Amino acid sequence: MVGCSVVLVETVRSGIALHGPYDVDAEIRSIPKGYGVKGMFFDRLLVVLGSDFDSARATLDKPPERGRYVGFRDYPGADFVRLAAAAARKAYPHLGLREAVRRLALDDFKVFADSMLGKVTLAVASDARSVLKKVPFIYRSLAPGDWDISAEELDERTVRLDFRPFIGRWEYAVGQFEGAILHYGPRSIIHVSAHPQGHVRFDVEHAFAAEA
Repeated sequence: MVGCSVVLVETVRSGIALHGPYDVDAEIRSIPKGYGVKGMFFDRLLVVLGSDFDSARATLDKPPERGRYVGFRDYPGADFVRLAAAAARKAYPHLGLREAVRRLALDDFKVFADSMLGKVTLAVASDARSVLKKVPFIYRSLAPGDWDISAEELDERTVRLDFRPFIGRWEYAVGQFEGAILHYGPRSIIHVSAHPQGHVRFDVEHAFAAEA
């Protein structure tokens, strides 16, 4: 049917770098005003940026009071994109921005795991598959916005994550999923496909730790 095509955007494999352009300004313009990210994820970017945060601060819509973000307070998603791009460039200066952002996102899982919400959630999650199935709950709790997220287990190695619509660029999300999987040891292959009306699908294949 015309207008209803599905496009495989990319297949992302553990250890294989992403290449190609990454337009930060275009991503910032695409972020809805109501989309927020919890302060706990901003704080680790400040650690990466160090003294470089002083120059980045002037670009923010809502700079942190007294230079610190409050863990469970919502801050503008556009500000997160700005700081994540700056931190990725600093942390991985020899990589293209797509890969640098992906690698930066790997550590988000540790931030989540160290939070009270993360500790409660992971207490009942024994492997990568069970964590991936909780992605809708985690995103709704920590990155509130006008999107519908679902998780479906296709088989024992694959979880399908649907975002309707997806907000921003998907490279950062791929890094987050990979970070969750790596917490349990296995490798991953993530198939990213674009659907009409901003719907993005991630088919996340994960191996078990014993096979990694």
